[in-house]
Amino acid sequence: MRRKTQTILIPLLMSVLCWLGLLGLIFLVDPVILLPIKLAPLWILLWMAVFYPGLVIIKKASDSAIVASAVTGFMVLRYLGIGNVITGGLLFGLVAVIEWWRLKIS
Repeated sequence: MRRKTQTILIPLLMSVLCWLGLLGLIFLVDPVILLPIKLAPLWILLWMAVFYPGLVIIKKASDSAIVASAVTGFMVLRYLGIGNVITGGLLFGLVAVIEWWRLKIS
């Protein structure tokens, strides 16, 4: 019983810390300071903030990493001004095809 609690507690704690860091970065940092080259902490925190809850829900790190990469990629595209419903659907389809392919080869 102790091992299962530890495997859920650490990603859950990391998830809360990443979301708090992301909210702090968005609300407490002046947007003029965050030039496009300095947005790397935002994208890294966003990826981790999506990865860790996905790790708790999905329970597979590779699947959670694929979903987090798709969500972060969509947000990067939204930042660049080319993200919309069509690109979101295409990224969702790409994730579905990757998951289907990984199931088929294993």
